[in-house]
Amino acid sequence: MKHIGNLIGRGGRRAIHRLMTRDTTATHKLAKFDEFKTLDEPHLKAMKEGAEWLTSAMLRHESPRWLTLLGPSGTGKTYLARMIYRIARNNLMGYEGRDGWPHTRLMRWINWRKFCDLIRGGDYTRTEFVIDPWMAVLDDIGAEYDPSGFLTSKLDRVINERLRKWTVVTCNLSLEEISSKLDRRIASRMIRDGNKVIEVNATDFALRGEG
Repeated sequence: MKHIGNLIGRGGRRAIHRLMTRDTTATHKLAKFDEFKTLDEPHLKAMKEGAEWLTSAMLRHESPRWLTLLGPSGTGKTYLARMIYRIARNNLMGYEGRDGWPHTRLMRWINWRKFCDLIRGGDYTRTEFVIDPWMAVLDDIGAEYDPSGFLTSKLDRVINERLRKWTVVTCNLSLEEISSKLDRRIASRMIRDGNKVIEVNATDFALRGEG
């Protein structure tokens, strides 16, 4: 079997060395989200501050935590989650995993409704796909039709096993609705271990001509 260094070539080895040895903490101690429009609304400002709190901690290689963004559609939750994901992807290439490779290969963006469609179709391996990544965004949980509670049980497992991993969650429900309509354990895990939940009560950007 060929050594992996022979497979990736000299240029690839140099690139990986640069990624592994650069000091990301020296230049990326604070993440900024100046593109996000807060419109002087307290809830939107709280979302922006939450994104800066999470991403700055991530770039400083602190202990993993969660940010959960809750509230109506059209208030920028998914947009802000994409910004967090992009910053993590672009700046954490130097963060070395246990296997010695950049952690960006262990980042996942999960559209929860599409995930549920795959689970309904029998692709149960997808659950591990969501649980395993070092960093994941779970976008739009709780929007699926689930009269039997089967999908909620899958969500409960994912939420439980993603504790102590970097996670961003977006949902159109309030924390109280998550507790009553989904599962109290899911709501509880969102606020434990230093995780942060931000509930937004703002008007859809499109409806006020800001989209």
